[in-house]
Amino acid sequence: SPLSVYPFKTCAVVGNGGILKNSSCGAEIDHSDFVFRCNLPPTMGSISKDVGNKTNLVTVNPSIIAQKYNKLNEKKTEFLENIAVYGDAFLLLPAFSFRSNTATSFKV
Repeated sequence: SPLSVYPFKTCAVVGNGGILKNSSCGAEIDHSDFVFRCNLPPTMGSISKDVGNKTNLVTVNPSIIAQKYNKLNEKKTEFLENIAVYGDAFLLLPAFSFRSNTATSFKV
């Protein structure tokens, strides 16, 4: 596992439900050794003061790719531009949770 060699002392798990709005927790989140984010949340712009922007691992629900990016059939460039904000973070997709999402997951 690429993560087994790292001794992480602190981590942050950041969802995208809006609970951090106006929290000013961004700096504390970014100070964590490892930051795990769920479902391609926004991290750039004014929201970064609340949610930070450091990302080590981000989950991607294939249904988001299907709905927002048309299964990467026509919006592949837009998808690539949007995930570029996560830098070298790992992308975690549940590729086999639903058969209908497997082909889309393989495109990522």
